[in-house]
Formats: sequence, C-alpha cells, structure tokens
Amino acid sequence: MSKENQYYDIVSNKISKTAEVLIYGVIGESWWEESITARRFVTDFKNLEKDHDNINVRINSPGGSVFDGLAIFNAIANSPKDVHTYNDGLCASMAAVLLLAANKVNVHPAKNSLLMLHAPMVGTFGNRREIEKTLNTLDKVQDVLVTSICEKTGLQKDDVVAKYFDYTDHWLTADEAKAAGLYENIEEDEAENVPKNASALKFSDLVKLFEPKNTLFPDWINRIAQSPENLNILDMDIHKIRAAYGLKEEDYATEDDVLNYVKTREKELSDAKAAQDAAVNELATAKKSIEDKDAETETLKAQVETLKKGPGAENKKTTETTDKGGADVEDGLTADDIKLYNSLTR
Repeated sequence: MSKENQYYDIVSNKISKTAEVLIYGVIGESWWEESITARRFVTDFKNLEKDHDNINVRINSPGGSVFDGLAIFNAIANSPKDVHTYNDGLCASMAAVLLLAANKVNVHPAKNSLLMLHAPMVGTFGNRREIEKTLNTLDKVQDVLVTSICEKTGLQKDDVVAKYFDYTDHWLTADEAKAAGLYENIEEDEAENVPKNASALKFSDLVKLFEPKNTLFPDWINRIAQSPENLNILDMDIHKIRAAYGLKEEDYATEDDVLNYVKTREKELSDAKAAQDAAVNELATAKKSIEDKDAETETLKAQVETLKKGPGAENKKTTETTDKGGADVEDGLTADDIKLYNSLTR
C-alpha cells in the first residue's frame, strides 16, 4: 500500500508490551463497502493483542468510510487489552466515533483538539425504490453509530440523536465534549495538527486537508454528484468509476500493495528484534566479565589482608631473611611472601 493512501500505521514495542496505532488520515478506501484495509486493520489489531498489554490508538482524522470505521470501532471496543484512544488534533465524523470506542476513562483528547459529530452521508442514484433502499440502509447505519456511542458513553439514545444526528455538523472543543459527557478527561498537551478554521470548511474540503489523493471525497466524488447520469453505466464499481473519470489505477492501493507492505514491516520488526537480542547478549557478556573481575579483585584483597597480618603483626617469631633467599618462618610465611607484602605496603 502506498504511503499516501495508507490511513493507519502501527508502532510496536514488545519489550514494554505497548503498541501505538496511528490513524492519521481519511479512513478507508471505498465509499460503498468495507475495504481490504479495514480487514487488514482488524487482523493487525488482533495480532497486537497477542504480544501487547497496552494499545494506544492515536487519531487525527476527518473521518471517512462508516463501513471501515465500524470494523475498527468493534476491534477497539471489544479488545480484552487496555486500549486508550487519543485525539491528536481533529476527530470528525467517523473518526469521532472511533475516539469514543475506548472505555470512557481511557479517552484522551488534547486540550485544544476538536471533535465533530453529524449524521452519516451517502451518494446515490436510481429510481424511487433504489433511493428508498439507500435511505433505509442509511437509517440502519445511523442507528448503529448512535447505539455504539451510547454504549461507550452512557448517554441516552434520543439525546444523542437530537443533539448530534440532526443533519448538521456539530463542532465541539475538548471542554465542550467533556461537558456533554462524551468523555471524562482532557490532556494538558496541546495538539499541533488542528486544522485552522475547520468548522468553517465544507466536509469535502476538510477531507482534502488530510488525504488529497484518497479515494474518499476527492474532486471526482464532487464531479459524480454534479453529473449523476453517468452512474447508470457504472453500477457502482469503484474501478469503473475511476476509469470513467480518467483516474489512474496505479495511484490506488491493491491487495498486493497491502501484503507487500505487511511483509516489509514484518521484516523490519524481525531485524529489530534480532538486533535487540544481540544487544542483550552483549550486555550479559559484559556484565559477566565485570562480575568475574570483581571476584578476582576481592580475592586479591583477601590475600593482601592475610599478608598484612604476617611479619611482626601478630607473631613475633618471624625469622630474619638469609642472604641465600629466605629462611622458613614460624607463622607459615616464606621470604617470597614477605617480599610481596613489603612491595604492597610501601
């Protein structure tokens, strides 16, 4: 997957058993269905749970695909691990729902962060029956979103619908969101990634600030909305839509891109683990060498102390050294011992 189309990344630390999941961009690849990246996210998240006790999900996103977002929401909300979510600047639309996926006390907004909630949106074309079917689906999607928010925050469903799903964008500061009961804590840190005048921008323009090349809400979405008659030959196939509007397939991620990216990351993690293991072994060897030296030093000190007790200290019967190399002494010290003692005490 190319970097410009990737909306999440993972930083793992198996030593501390802590992982950081960064959702920095527009969520998802497809407007109409759960994409490969949603399934990949859930797989990656489940793998993190095997080796990590703490998982921090840091978000700076204008939102995106509800279908991708719900898969991510469920992965976070149902995790048996200690999961914390962070608003690192902006959590709008589906990203706001993701922020609230953690337990209420585990939500950490920066004090200058922004949160925006609104009713889900969809583009559609067709006859009355097709439009009614789309509206019915949209109602179900909204109900799922509202239910998810209420389960995590403890707010009442009717109140959430009336306040935030009345077809208007509702922008909240960190203090306002806390006062509304959406979370309980506010971090002292200030975010550096808060878009200027975000609440004054159209949602499609807000999205462009994060992922200009993302397949969700770029210029071609607006062109489709302005000429829906073109959709009758596309039958909502994302590849046909790209082709109809002159978009290059190579600019968008494929499943092979995703798998290759995962292999690269796995190789990097494996190399890092090998380097770490080597460093640990080196440290253990150095520590053993130091311990051996310390033991040798203690032995020498003990010998010196023994020698200090030699000539004249406790036993006055030591004989004089002879010219031929030293006579035996009554306390067991030889002439060589006395020489060593004298050299050490000068």
